[in-house]
Amino acid sequence: MQHDGQECTLHPYGAELGKTWEYGVWIPHELSPHQLQHTVDSCMELMTSHRNYEWLRNLITGDEKWVLYITYTHRRQWVSAGQTSVAMPKANLHPKKVMLSV
Repeated sequence: MQHDGQECTLHPYGAELGKTWEYGVWIPHELSPHQLQHTVDSCMELMTSHRNYEWLRNLITGDEKWVLYITYTHRRQWVSAGQTSVAMPKANLHPKKVMLSV
């Protein structure tokens, strides 16, 4: 394995130690310590202030997701001998999206 023209020696030793070479997991965003503590405090307040847990039946949760419009407009065409087919432009590099909320 080469890195900047030099032989990389970390890979064989990592394999001997039982390590694997993987990509990290993508996360949607990173919380600051203050935001993380605020989230934990809010959850703890909800759990301790309603000990009977009947309020969980009335709790509504939701989620949002960007959904791409996928419209396939490239279709086959019947073309007679000597004719050319109608040119179709490629799809946009940045497709149109819509926010789906549940």
